Amino acid sequence: MNTLRTGNADLFRGALDVLDWCVREVQDGRRIGSIDPDKHVDGIREFSSPLLEAARHEHVDAPNAPRVLHGEAFDRVVQLIESPPEPTPALRQLMAEAYAR
Repeated sequence: MNTLRTGNADLFRGALDVLDWCVREVQDGRRIGSIDPDKHVDGIREFSSPLLEAARHEHVDAPNAPRVLHGEAFDRVVQLIESPPEPTPALRQLMAEAYAR
């Protein structure tokens, strides 16, 4: 946020935009990477993540799926990121049991 001089909402929106673009690219059979033009072959680096690998192998045909998060929904997501709710007693119990194993 300091580098980009932006707030949570713009940072989150930008991250979703980049992820959406990356998913569509790998579903079309492309690879995501960066190129250092001064280093030729040694200057190519491919980006990979579990999310992109899942998208690469699971092409979902969903033409009516929204490509954007509409205003109210986006505002709610930002609100939850900035002020997450307290865990419920049931969640605390599940976590205690999971860590006890």
